[in-house]
Amino acid sequence: MRLEGYYETGRTTAHFFPPDNWYAAIEDSFGTDHAGLIASSFSATIDKVESIIRKEQIECAFRRVDGYLYAPSSSHYMDIDKEFDAARRAGVIVEKLEQVPDISFVTGPCIKFPNQAQFHPLDYLKGLADALVRNGGVIWQYSGVENRRL
Repeated sequence: MRLEGYYETGRTTAHFFPPDNWYAAIEDSFGTDHAGLIASSFSATIDKVESIIRKEQIECAFRRVDGYLYAPSSSHYMDIDKEFDAARRAGVIVEKLEQVPDISFVTGPCIKFPNQAQFHPLDYLKGLADALVRNGGVIWQYSGVENRRL
């Protein structure tokens, strides 16, 4: 089977990391409980992907890594403090550092999100597709979908 990964999938770093919207924004819009649900879903997703990779022996360079969030400029350093507090309230294990380690420019304060993950997305999808077929599944390519109301 030929697997193609166009657009985002083939070009992403496939770095699992907290949501695009910061926890502070999620908390402001939906409350601390919902921010906590999102936090736990990210953690569960990483664990599930890692479990699938191990069970199906998918070679995709999966590894646990730390993620870092820093402000784009010193005028946004307070945003880092707010995000740090919101992430902790959501149940995320985070650490506040003065600088992203091992980086060649000054970032200022940052939040470290330990135990995140990264892998090669196309290798993962290929392995996932192979496992699906090996376990009796069928993949249909170039198939149309119709939405019919009953």
